[in-house]
Amino acid sequence: MRNVTPSLIAALILIAGFGCDIGTPEVPENPFDGNQQGDSTLVDGRDSLSLASFAGLHQHVFSPTCANSGCHDGTFEPDFRTISGSYNTLVYQPVIKNDPQGSFTYRVVPGDPDQSVIMTRMRIDIDGQSGKMPLSVDPASDWRDRKEEYISAIEDWIQSGAPDMFGNLPELGNLAPTLTGAFAQIPATIDPLPREAQSGPIQVPSAVPQVEVWVALEDDNISPGSLHKVELLVSDQLNGFDGADEIVCQVVPQRTETGLNGDPVVHVHRGLVNLTSFQEGSTVFFRVRVTEESGDAYTVTPSDGSLRFIKQYFALKIVQ
Repeated sequence: MRNVTPSLIAALILIAGFGCDIGTPEVPENPFDGNQQGDSTLVDGRDSLSLASFAGLHQHVFSPTCANSGCHDGTFEPDFRTISGSYNTLVYQPVIKNDPQGSFTYRVVPGDPDQSVIMTRMRIDIDGQSGKMPLSVDPASDWRDRKEEYISAIEDWIQSGAPDMFGNLPELGNLAPTLTGAFAQIPATIDPLPREAQSGPIQVPSAVPQVEVWVALEDDNISPGSLHKVELLVSDQLNGFDGADEIVCQVVPQRTETGLNGDPVVHVHRGLVNLTSFQEGSTVFFRVRVTEESGDAYTVTPSDGSLRFIKQYFALKIVQ
């Protein structure tokens, strides 16, 4: 973004004032207004996600430093290739290598960095023969320069309860299902509608009254198609979902499309969203609620605490 100094603004106003009455100058819209807590400092967001979020930790640490070939690239856990895979193989997941005293139970214990083996593995050789993590560092990683900053950020994330990329806090034995992707298409067509940008809202022509919204979910215990109940909550408010429309999704034959992180993900839930009450130019946000078989446990993602680019990704924009 190009910086504009106060002196330059003053000079432009002075020049424009010669020979005409400019009145009160119009103040341009501040692109940072309305940023929610935890949002990226950039409007587009994805290029510099905050280390205070799990998405930022994955982008800056786990992906470039830990997901290198032969290490945590799916060869063994934790699997740091994707955000959801990283989270689901870290939080409340049993340790593989322990210290001689057997001090640790889980890789990450929300709220307790001292009992999270990941913190010890980054600081010492836990058993005298496993080495200190990371064992090797790819040239693309800046781990050596920012090691202490990154370790501190991971510790802070654990201390804050280890929220997932949507801001949800985990419960032991019952990690919230992860929303990994979404796309929309006009009924009776097969091509996904385009997005405004890589992670921008899905663009829907104003003449289209309904769209099919497909969502991709991952769960650490059961297959997505076996989830008890999946609903779309639809609202024209960024964070206002009280009284939002509730649309029950159908389980449909799987469809593989590009997901939130740019990798192919499987979508098996589809809901039909009516757009006739929304005007051209509106942005329609949607969230996914998963009700467990018990009937009283559910999660809604994205949440109010999710990063702005995630909220915009799970949205429809009515265009001309």
